[in-house]
Amino acid sequence: MGIMEAISLHPYAAAGGQAALAVLLAWAARRDLASSLAGMGRGGAAGLALAGVAAVVAAAGWVPAFQRHGFEGHEADYLDAFTGRRALDAAWDPMITYPAMRGLYRALGSLPAASPEWMVGVSLLCAAASAVSVGLVAWLLLRDRIAAVAAAAVAALSMHHVFWASSAYNVILPLALYRGALVFALAGARRAPAGGGWALAAGAALAGMAAACRIESAVVLPAGAWALAWSEGSSRTLRSPRSWVPAAALAVASLAVQVGALVGPVADRQGEAEAAYFLGLVAGNLRLVSFLAPFHHPAAAGVLLAGAVALAASGTPGRRALVGALGLWAIPHLALSTFNDFAPRHALAGATGLCVIAGAAVGAAARTLAGARGGRARVVATALAGGAVLGLGIPLARDLERVAHRYYADDAVFLAEIPPEALETPLTLEDVAAGGCYVLSEQESISARLPAAGSHFNLDPLNGPRTWAEHGGCVRWLYDRENYRWSSRDVHSRATRLFAQMEWRVEGMLVSPKEFPAVVYRLSAPPPGLPGRAEAGAR
Repeated sequence: MGIMEAISLHPYAAAGGQAALAVLLAWAARRDLASSLAGMGRGGAAGLALAGVAAVVAAAGWVPAFQRHGFEGHEADYLDAFTGRRALDAAWDPMITYPAMRGLYRALGSLPAASPEWMVGVSLLCAAASAVSVGLVAWLLLRDRIAAVAAAAVAALSMHHVFWASSAYNVILPLALYRGALVFALAGARRAPAGGGWALAAGAALAGMAAACRIESAVVLPAGAWALAWSEGSSRTLRSPRSWVPAAALAVASLAVQVGALVGPVADRQGEAEAAYFLGLVAGNLRLVSFLAPFHHPAAAGVLLAGAVALAASGTPGRRALVGALGLWAIPHLALSTFNDFAPRHALAGATGLCVIAGAAVGAAARTLAGARGGRARVVATALAGGAVLGLGIPLARDLERVAHRYYADDAVFLAEIPPEALETPLTLEDVAAGGCYVLSEQESISARLPAAGSHFNLDPLNGPRTWAEHGGCVRWLYDRENYRWSSRDVHSRATRLFAQMEWRVEGMLVSPKEFPAVVYRLSAPPPGLPGRAEAGAR
């Protein structure tokens, strides 16, 4: 039996050992971390703490996490682990519910008076740690207290971060570990060559733990290496191999162990053979700018641009920090946009770099205001500072209100916002399936009764043209409550992708009494596909 095969048979042991290693190394690196954060002062520390509190309050107060939350989809599987309804040695898919997360939840569920709300509580604490970690990354790259606090605040209040902070699914916990790995790695680079080895090693161990909780978190290695290469102290670190070679080896080994533990049991799965398929996914997914919230709003995008300009104009340290932050965004964002189910939860890792750049804009505006002398200069500086704050604050608040409104919304909320023209044409399920149309539906009870129905994956670049051609250009979509509301099933993200990448027209409203109410859309143009694939015209 090979080493990787043995590891794959004991995923709980692999995750437990990784967790113990990460805790021990983080403790050993506490002095390196404290030294690297010196200079932030009590004001900066208090600001980061408030950002952490804001992350919790937004998810547990503004968004009604405990009032309306429901354990659905794969999150329900984690609930089974928490309650012991399914034993840990039962047949689990390690790529759907992660052993590290199952083990954690089972341990929590074994405690006296344990309640499922504790699972959400873990995510809330991790959300606070995630937001604070973004601020620490900004501090280590920019050495600006105001920028660090602003970056943490933007991360804490961005709608996708807040939403997943209210969920027990494996999103916020691995994100917090991912960002924590970056903090320790950057702290270690700043301390080298006089020290920093423990911090670099802790960052490597946390990277492995992040991958144990969500395999795509392995992008922390290239993203972190990029940020390290452009951070202050990188040249000193590179000239001291003893400080970084052991950490690099530990990072590679940790990621290999966790990937082996997760992928081993499902190694017989067949991947897509066409490289063009992944390029097609990236091309389409880059159009999903709403996944970059709040930076898809023009005002917030303007603040982001201002931060980039301010860093580029601030001299060599600022330009190096800008390049590092851009890499923290672009590397994970491009890598994870190769997924056919790319969603905001995958964009959160890259959002780290964008929050840092936005924080730089607020920091630059604050410095301009503090240094302004004279009436006109003061007015201009005040306008810059106010614009930076409002340009981020208003979009953040609007997005949070939208999430709270749609959070596990019922049919009444959904029906109140459907297109008026849909009500003009009532349709039955037989009408929807007429003409051999292919039907997209999130309700298995409906799909099972249709001759041709299935998933949104049948409209991805590989399968879309085929589905269109095989059904004579007739593809209908039952847009129901699951597509509209925000829930842990995250169907809303898939609906966003369908609207952004394809052209649809309203045909009517499904009104059969036994079915969920749904707006019936019809695809009005061939879905985008790989070059050279035949596409039949609509009839």
